[in-house]
Amino acid sequence: MLRFKTDEGIEFPNCKRMKMKDIFVEIIDKKHPTMPVLSVQQGMGTILRDKSNRNINYNKTNLDSYKAMKKGDFIIHLRSFEGGLECSNYDGISSPAYKILRTNKLIPEAYKGYFRTYNFIEGKLSAAVVGIRDGKNIDMPTFWEIELNVPSLPEQQKIAEFLSTVDRVIEKQKETITTWKERKKGVMQKLFSQEVRFKANDGSEFPEWEEKKIDDIATCFAGATPSTKIPEYWDNGTIQWMSSGEVNNGQIYETEKRISQLGFDKCSTKMVKPNTVVMALAGQGKTRGMVAITRVPLCTNQSLCAIETNDDICDDYLYQYLQTQYNNLRLISSGDGTRGGLNLKLVGGYVVSMPCFIEQQKIVACLSALDDVIEKKKATLAAWEELKKGLLQQMFV
Repeated sequence: MLRFKTDEGIEFPNCKRMKMKDIFVEIIDKKHPTMPVLSVQQGMGTILRDKSNRNINYNKTNLDSYKAMKKGDFIIHLRSFEGGLECSNYDGISSPAYKILRTNKLIPEAYKGYFRTYNFIEGKLSAAVVGIRDGKNIDMPTFWEIELNVPSLPEQQKIAEFLSTVDRVIEKQKETITTWKERKKGVMQKLFSQEVRFKANDGSEFPEWEEKKIDDIATCFAGATPSTKIPEYWDNGTIQWMSSGEVNNGQIYETEKRISQLGFDKCSTKMVKPNTVVMALAGQGKTRGMVAITRVPLCTNQSLCAIETNDDICDDYLYQYLQTQYNNLRLISSGDGTRGGLNLKLVGGYVVSMPCFIEQQKIVACLSALDDVIEKKKATLAAWEELKKGLLQQMFV
């Protein structure tokens, strides 16, 4: 167990073994309909429901039954507990389906990360889980008997301050990444609007850009999905198979799933060459209209369109350009409802602005340099997040 010392270097007292029933008190405080309504989100604690991006319906006439909580209270749902315990960020009310746990034995900032760790969820909380599959739930009598290592409050305060420092570094790094992304967007706007133009190495002007349909510069095709009911199509697969959700990864070096040669032969998917732009034709949330570029040979599902260009087109230019067309692609594929969808005809007929090949390369070099900076910042962020994860796994064990 990771331990801290006082400012004078003196060790804190040994931790106490305490049961949940001696740490927490369940709070059932209702009839506060004027308090802010909170939504509990895994890994985030609580957010104000009216400011949530999620479309959550709730009966505003039945708020008297909602439970009140204070900032720092812990929350658990007996049937949706995979993320562990959450900690409230606000005073407010939430669904009566949640258990509200209050404590004066724990400093929330010290423990809220630990209550989301594998060590707690699998090593502690799982002992209170009863039922199977969709019928799983938390047995509260068993939950109350779970034991925790509890340091003194002064040591907990040290832990909380340390974790808060790490969190500030992580948030600062996220802000830095956002700043660089916005910087890149500004550069892309100037380049693709032709407000800023490159010149040839001899100082001469490049030719005027041309407007071309994707069908005029590329071949478009979609993939397919082998039957998931036939294990032989997937077991020991060696062929990388990309799903539409993975388009969010940008540059694709590795896919989450692989299919076997038999699975490939038995469905209509096709191999996609490295350095090929792929576009999401459909997908949940914001996926539709997003693009990625393959860096390895792979095949795709039916919700992805591969755009294999002619030799006089720089694939990375098309990848960068189509990133700026996301809103337009969403608009032309919005359909009558909220789901909508692109298809090969819409993609093939989409008009793109094309400079000559050498100017394409210069644009790519400029934007790739910014991408490299962003990727390095992301790697630093990932290292800090992994450090925090490792520290939390060592605490209170």
